[in-house]
Amino acid sequence: MKIEMRALEQLLPSDHAARVVWEFVRKLDLSEFYADIKAVEGRPGQPPVDPAILLALWLLATIEGVGSARELARLCTTHLAYEWLCGEVGVNHHLLSDFRSAHPERLEKSLVQVLASLMNQGLVTLTRVAQDGMRVRASAGARRSVGRAGCKNICETRRLKWRL
Repeated sequence: MKIEMRALEQLLPSDHAARVVWEFVRKLDLSEFYADIKAVEGRPGQPPVDPAILLALWLLATIEGVGSARELARLCTTHLAYEWLCGEVGVNHHLLSDFRSAHPERLEKSLVQVLASLMNQGLVTLTRVAQDGMRVRASAGARRSVGRAGCKNICETRRLKWRL
């Protein structure tokens, strides 16, 4: 039995979406994300995960219709593209969720900027748009409920199609 060792770099195709996402994220000004890091070299504690990695993970997840931090964390250990983005850095759902909730405006701004750029270059097309799932108190009575069919139309999922 021959065991062949190959690097993630060799396993991920050169035209894969994860590579495109990473190139876009590397070009962004992430100084607002880095300003929040309080870690100091030489002091006790674990070094923080680079915000560029977390942003790239959330961007790829958004493009592929993944919105759950738990699902994204699972993909980081089972899916080649997400493993490639992580490199040797370990992430968990708490870290991903905390990053998303700590920077909602900055994350949304960056995601919109990158998605608009990818769409402008024809690399991604938006096929469905989703509501964020926020619950809103209805003013209608119980007899006027929407039902499953109406809810299905209102709560569609977001999916983007790659043209690479």
